[in-house]
Amino acid sequence: MQTASPGEVSIEQRARGMTYCIGVMLEKGMVFASDSRTNAGVDNFAKFCKMTVFERRGDRVIVLGSSGNLAGTQAVIGVLNQRCAAGAAAPNLWNARTMFDVAMLVADAMRDIELYEPSVRMRYVYFPTTSMVSLLYVMEDGASAEIAIVGNEGVLGVSLFMGGETTPSRAVVQSAGIRLPPQSPVT
Repeated sequence: MQTASPGEVSIEQRARGMTYCIGVMLEKGMVFASDSRTNAGVDNFAKFCKMTVFERRGDRVIVLGSSGNLAGTQAVIGVLNQRCAAGAAAPNLWNARTMFDVAMLVADAMRDIELYEPSVRMRYVYFPTTSMVSLLYVMEDGASAEIAIVGNEGVLGVSLFMGGETTPSRAVVQSAGIRLPPQSPVT
């Protein structure tokens, strides 16, 4: 194992922060590559595409490289696809004018799939009519475990009805769809 001098970062430390997606600009174009393996357990390896291409021929090509939570990635891609399919009525990847706008659209989609954070005041109740939302218990070290899934038969934010303001769980959209939007904050 290589050791680093004080103030330096070792190769092993740099490798831990690796995202496994890369883009290289060449004289005649660009090359994108990503690692497609995912680990769901000790001997449970599977392949999933960690690179999504949004292309409108003659106009633009946007490549989204991802790492981390697979379900979260798929939900973000689902939200971006829905917004593109909605047309010019709302901001989407097809009418974004700059790469900054694209980055903001991806960030908005990421925020939209994370409905609640532990110990943060909840303001809305959600009815996921065609989507599925995972409730995750977040441990002190940041690791999480799924404790429930809520779909069209349920509601998110029940603790608001019971007089609570926060929840110990995180609510994350796993399968993008329609959720009845909140009309006004719960006060």
